[in-house]
Amino acid sequence: MRRFVIGMIAGIGFCLITFSAWAEIFGPQAVWTAPEDLDSRCREASNPGQCVETVMRSTGASIQALAIAKKCDFTCSLTEIGREGRVVSGTRSDLLFFSHNSDKPVLLNGQPDFIDVWSQVPKDQVSQILRPFKGAIAGFSPPSLLRAQSKPSGGQTFTYESEVKQCRACPVEAHILLDYDFDATGKFLGANARLAR
Repeated sequence: MRRFVIGMIAGIGFCLITFSAWAEIFGPQAVWTAPEDLDSRCREASNPGQCVETVMRSTGASIQALAIAKKCDFTCSLTEIGREGRVVSGTRSDLLFFSHNSDKPVLLNGQPDFIDVWSQVPKDQVSQILRPFKGAIAGFSPPSLLRAQSKPSGGQTFTYESEVKQCRACPVEAHILLDYDFDATGKFLGANARLAR
């Protein structure tokens, strides 16, 4: 009987570990829409991030939403989330000190569980691609999600598109494609850049 109980406990423990490894980390509950007066309420606060956290809690923000905001010191929130598979796409928006690039793409639920797409751009590859476009850059606006694909191996690839321009108001000269690869366990394998043909 004792062996049976120990075996049952071990089996339950294994199932819990397996489930937790595959369980969704961030879902629709992670999305939080800021009240219209948030910027005016918190911009001049002695601790803007703490002010945002207080507002989030007082408006019933979920644990997931608070966890996302904590990753950027309560200066951003998740405003969109996809349903592509184990790893999902999302959009994080700046809550204070808005800029032209307030909305930024992120990838969630992989390893790591929160990836800022723009911060993982392979800069050396992008520099090589930009050489023929004298003076042009690919950073006037955040990259946009073009497609998400599942691999036969069980992994995923998210392809983003970035515009190549001389200035913010200038015409688009080309597009750079950015591939973000994950294996079947959700581990981030890296990003690669290529010129769109």
